[in-house]
Amino acid sequence: MKKKLLILTVLIAIFEFSSIAQKRPTTNKNKMILGFSEELNLTSEQIEQIKKIQSENVEKNKILKEKQKQINEELMVNNVEMRHKIKDVLTTEQFEKLKNLIKDSLKNKRELRKKTAMELKEYNEKNIKPVISLKRKDFDKLLNETEKKIIGEYIAKHKALKESKFKDSNPEILKERRKALQKETSIALKPIIKKHKDELEKILNDLKPQYEKWQADIKEIKTKNGNTEYAKQNERKHEQNFNKKNAAIKFLLYDFEE
Repeated sequence: MKKKLLILTVLIAIFEFSSIAQKRPTTNKNKMILGFSEELNLTSEQIEQIKKIQSENVEKNKILKEKQKQINEELMVNNVEMRHKIKDVLTTEQFEKLKNLIKDSLKNKRELRKKTAMELKEYNEKNIKPVISLKRKDFDKLLNETEKKIIGEYIAKHKALKESKFKDSNPEILKERRKALQKETSIALKPIIKKHKDELEKILNDLKPQYEKWQADIKEIKTKNGNTEYAKQNERKHEQNFNKKNAAIKFLLYDFEE
């Protein structure tokens, strides 16, 4: 039975008309270094050296990305050829049966994703949202009108970008827009984070144990609904997300009035 499921999974991967060998999002910790220049007490000479290293790295990455693009295209062609070869091996009856099996399997996956999304939404509404909203609402009392206005503008910008992903089907464009907005947001909110550093650190330290519990519960929900691999892949990502800088920005951008 396990062997049959494995074969079906492989065939689904081959026959699905989705992009093959998609690039996984990566986090570049090197780019974060200059964001901590004050904390690290970097000298102007060190900053210039780091900038030069990063610039050289960008150029190297451009070359590698071009190579990766070519490899992805070759992989896609190769997988299309494989689909045709497998089709030639199967009888007409077998091929039709395979298509139905794939169709049913994909339907089950969609239903599982839908079920998972509903459970996660319920969990968020019940456990996460009330806690974060209360903390964020209390913190808002410490902000002046200018700070509130800046934060409000970036909350709106991030919402607009999130909504645009349903309209713009080009993932590369969305990725670049997201990257640019993250950088812009980090720069705009840096003075606010610096000014309220002590208050934010206290809030984030208070939230960290709860955050860890939330992530454990979320992982359990995903694993229970058959998203084991997804849960494993995101476990490290969630841990990395709770660094002081990212957490502070996310906290400020949390719309407690929503």
